[in-house]
Amino acid sequence: MVFKLAQCGRFAVRRFNSRVLYVPSSGLRTEVIASSFAARLSIEGLFRSLSLSNSYATTAAKPKTKAEKTVKKKKKASKKPTPPPKRGRPGKSNKEKRAEEKKKEAKVRAREDLENLKEAALTPPKPLPTSKIAIFSSGKGPLAESVKAFKEISQFHVDELGQTAEKNAETNRHNLEQWIESHTPLEIKNANAARRKLRRILPKKSRIYGPIKDYRQVKGPRNAYLLYSLDMHNSGELRHLSAKERIAETARSWKNASESEKEKYKSLQEEDRKRYINEYKSTYGEEPKLVESSDAEDL
Repeated sequence: MVFKLAQCGRFAVRRFNSRVLYVPSSGLRTEVIASSFAARLSIEGLFRSLSLSNSYATTAAKPKTKAEKTVKKKKKASKKPTPPPKRGRPGKSNKEKRAEEKKKEAKVRAREDLENLKEAALTPPKPLPTSKIAIFSSGKGPLAESVKAFKEISQFHVDELGQTAEKNAETNRHNLEQWIESHTPLEIKNANAARRKLRRILPKKSRIYGPIKDYRQVKGPRNAYLLYSLDMHNSGELRHLSAKERIAETARSWKNASESEKEKYKSLQEEDRKRYINEYKSTYGEEPKLVESSDAEDL
């Protein structure tokens, strides 16, 4: 009897039933052949089982290890050492810098506006000296020495200087009139407006930018109270009063005036307003900007 070993966790013995075969040509029974063949198969199965068992044991004994990932730690960037604070005045913030820039821009604009005002103010011709001492000291060195020498001159020389002063004054008036007429009434009007602004900006130099007297300039519209005041002044009723008292008396009289009398001056106000509009357009060539004036009824 032949036994076969099989792998079932352990080695087991199982009975193998062989057949008896008869081969006519050889006359031999095949039992032995079958037995030897079965034995060979059993031995081969045994070795195959052993090899599988060994390979399983080896595989189980050495499990596959996952490749370890080497994680490189990032090096922290080294911080630069903070420089020591500078001595002296601390740096300005952005807000302070913007404020300084705005101040600079405002100064530039103010300078430009000032130059534009000076240009619009116009420059009249330089006048000739109209005083005796100014004429005498002209071109004679220091003023102190000229004043001392002026005191020692003869009366005849003084009279001559007086005549020269009168001639210079007349020449100045003539030159100024010609200069004014060389400009349009609108240019003189704008020049006087620029001069008013310059007198506010430059109080120390206000005399340099005095008003230009032009007879062509249009007189502004007068309200009812102003027309009433002019009539009171021209009537001579308040001549005995001082200027302050005349103003107070005129205000009191207007307040106590009847409605019919006030309506009279309101009509005169409307007529003067029309006069102003017509003269303004014909003189300056543009429409006037009128502001409704008060009739001073509350005075």
